[in-house]
Amino acid sequence: MLILQDVTKSYPQGARMVHALRGVSLCIREGEFVAIMGPSGSGKSTLLHLLGALDVPTTGSISLGGCELKTLSERRRSLLRRRRIGFVFQSFNLLPTLTAAENVALPLLLAGEGPSRDRAVSSLRRMGLAERADHFPEQLSGGEMQRVAIARALVADPELILCDEPTGNLDSANAKEILRLLRSLPDGRRTVVMVTHDPLAAAHGDRTIYLRDGQLDAAGGRHAVAVSHA
Repeated sequence: MLILQDVTKSYPQGARMVHALRGVSLCIREGEFVAIMGPSGSGKSTLLHLLGALDVPTTGSISLGGCELKTLSERRRSLLRRRRIGFVFQSFNLLPTLTAAENVALPLLLAGEGPSRDRAVSSLRRMGLAERADHFPEQLSGGEMQRVAIARALVADPELILCDEPTGNLDSANAKEILRLLRSLPDGRRTVVMVTHDPLAAAHGDRTIYLRDGQLDAAGGRHAVAVSHA
């Protein structure tokens, strides 16, 4: 599904270079739920941006389903994001002037697809929010807004869902519900990758990848927390 080979990412910062990732190689299988953990500045967000084709590595290669991302033009990477990747963010990123259904339908409209309300409502129904389709974000709770964001990520039926601290703005009860929903998404075809600082959230994944100073940290799991996926 996702294959990274010796990936580096460097940024100029004044007169020096910041090395966000240093020689990262890993494989994420189709249908996995993988958590990414590490301290602040370890490269978690950089890695997620690369996996989502929002950026390209400085060196090394990233392959999504056999497609080498670095060789794509910006236009083709944009098309790939719309068709094959869904994003869930900590801050929900819902447009306040659009209803829940209209927010969910945005990826379909951007992709130039046909009538989208039925698909948007169907995606909301999967999140238990069909009755909230015509509500605006300000009328929803934090947990409901995040469920709308997940519905939006799913509406185009992507093969990869990328989550950046999806429970970071939620209380413990809503966080547990969002993690339950995310846990249900990998279905043998769809893959979920989640960046989190919370070991309890990470424990919902099939496995956890630890980063430190831009490199894989094999010792990072010594404080891992186990949970039941039942």
